[in-house]
Amino acid sequence: MFLGAKIAVVMPAYNEADKIAAAIAAVPALVDVLVVIDDASRDDTASCAAMAPHQVGVCEVISHAQNGGVGASLSTGYAQVLARHPDVDVIAVMAG
Repeated sequence: MFLGAKIAVVMPAYNEADKIAAAIAAVPALVDVLVVIDDASRDDTASCAAMAPHQVGVCEVISHAQNGGVGASLSTGYAQVLARHPDVDVIAVMAG
């Protein structure tokens, strides 16, 4: 929480298995919800994201069955935050 606002971050990711843990670790503790969207990666991005240590309140990983590009990942991320965490005040994007 930052200045009384509940913060969410959407993180699109594609074939980032070797970098996703560092990206997740870089999300500041003031973030309440992190939603990582694995856009049908051909590597272990989703499992690496799920096991990555984090300092946020909630970290969720959602995997697309088919690659849709960054726009589709952002759309999925926003929709999931709004559906699962309706009390979020701010949604930001951070690259995976």
